[in-house]
Amino acid sequence: MTQIVNFTIILNVSTRGISRLILKNRKKIIIFVVLRYVKLIFMKSLHKYHPLVRNAKGLYTCQMATNGLKESVVDIAQFHDFLNEYPQPPVRCHTHDFYVILVFQHGNGRHTVDMEEFEVEGKEVFLLAPGMAHSYECACRSGFGIFFSEELFNYFTPSLKAYVKRELFSLTKGPIHFKVPSNRKDKIETLQNQLAEEYAKGRGDGYYLESMGILVSALILEILRYCIMIGPKETITHTSAYNHYQLFTKSVETNFKSLHSVKEYASRLKLSLSTLNRSVINAGHQKPLCIINQRLILEAKKMLCFSPQMSIKEIAAELGFKDASHFVRFFYRHTALTPTAFRKKAFGAF
Repeated sequence: MTQIVNFTIILNVSTRGISRLILKNRKKIIIFVVLRYVKLIFMKSLHKYHPLVRNAKGLYTCQMATNGLKESVVDIAQFHDFLNEYPQPPVRCHTHDFYVILVFQHGNGRHTVDMEEFEVEGKEVFLLAPGMAHSYECACRSGFGIFFSEELFNYFTPSLKAYVKRELFSLTKGPIHFKVPSNRKDKIETLQNQLAEEYAKGRGDGYYLESMGILVSALILEILRYCIMIGPKETITHTSAYNHYQLFTKSVETNFKSLHSVKEYASRLKLSLSTLNRSVINAGHQKPLCIINQRLILEAKKMLCFSPQMSIKEIAAELGFKDASHFVRFFYRHTALTPTAFRKKAFGAF
């Protein structure tokens, strides 16, 4: 009993001493806690994307938080972490304002990108350009996503940057996807592990952005080597045709709603019609009019699917058509469906 009483006295004295110490230094403690909290919030938000936000057209958008930084931003997320945040399958259709590499490691399911469905079985890789709308419904909780901004391409030479963006991250070509072959599995897994290790270190040593950028670049080049191996052989050269092609595709992405003819783009780029046609065919392996029409059709499909509040007439006006009948004929010529029929067929799929 004496021991218990002594312990109680010591405890009361210690508690009063701690209380006096806290009161004496309360300002310093409050400042310390606030600074630690602000630092934690800043570090968590620096390389994280915001939650899905529904835009004015009804499509959910996922944006990368850069906090005004001009440097390359790289982020990694494990599937199980993302699915814990958004547990209800399927993951709703959304777009990104950044580049995405998705690696499904185990399991199966369905991944839909820009209204095109892909069956996922085993280890598969998907490359998504900014603006692609995708959703997935699968039992696969093993995998990861790598998200990065435009600035990462600064690690490449201008010609390689143009080639990578044309072959691997193109809205008009659609998503690149493939099953990871056995002879590339070890290399991709090694890069994946190095990325995870570097990401876990954080920005403490001051080389985070550089090391993450180099590792993601190496992964992209490994994927590019495989795509070149299974595709047509080409020599990457920094020619005037590539320059014209890049200027043209950038202009299409900016102006496809207002400019619908190759002649208008040639005038905008101050090129002759024959030069533009020749350059785009040589560098892009497509006629320029085909690229323009593909971009218009892709946007029309998205608006028909994700903007149910918009009428066909309103969509036609938004896409720069003089009247709804002209838009209906254009859409039918390229899809064999009227806009109304396409909307009814696709409604509820996402």
